Parts: sequence; structure tokens; C-alpha cells
Amino acid sequence: MQGNTLVQVVELNTPGITFPVVADPTITWFWWGYAVKYTKSETKSIATQPTLAAAAAVLCGFIPLWQAKAACVALAYIVINLYMNVFKSAAAHGNCVQVNYPFAPPPAPVLAWEVRC
Repeated sequence: MQGNTLVQVVELNTPGITFPVVADPTITWFWWGYAVKYTKSETKSIATQPTLAAAAAVLCGFIPLWQAKAACVALAYIVINLYMNVFKSAAAHGNCVQVNYPFAPPPAPVLAWEVRC
């Protein structure tokens, strides 16, 4: 932030940068919900992150019963890895990822797909 202005700095000399440089993912609205499409560079960046097992532990950390907490961590770990596999596959094929979010109430499925860019 510079005063009341949000400033984004893009290093155009970064090795591996993909043009065009896009600041945010593309969001498309449908009658059933919305879809977020990540660019090639965003897909590659997410794909190279370490597995987010720690995020699963944090998400489930406030559950009081250890049995429920363990089940939550196991389920979150599986779901996170499924999504990471989509990002890794897309990055390996030079594609992008689209994540669909239906308007249906939870536990409506959130689906990630490998798509052409």
C-alpha cells in the first residue's frame, strides 16, 4: 500500500515468466455458480508449492474431539492432494486450471479441471 492506493509490482525480468502477465485469475459467472480460471504462470506457481498438509492440520485444529480432528485432517489432506494433482498435471502439460464453485449449499462439490489456455 502506498497511502490509500494498492500497488502491485511485477518483475518482468523474472526467469520463466509467461506473457501476458495477469494480476488476477479470470472469474466467469454461470447460472449454477462461478468458475475461476488460473493462468499458466499461476497454475505453475501453485503446482510447485509444497503439499499443504499443514493447512489441513490448521483447518481442523479447532475440533475438540481427537477422533473427529483426525478424520478431518485425513479428509482435508486427501482433498488438498487431489487438487494439487490437477495443478501439477496442468503445469506439466502447459495447461491452466479452472475451479468450479456451484451455488449449492455445502457440501456441494468444488471441482478442479485441467483446461487449455
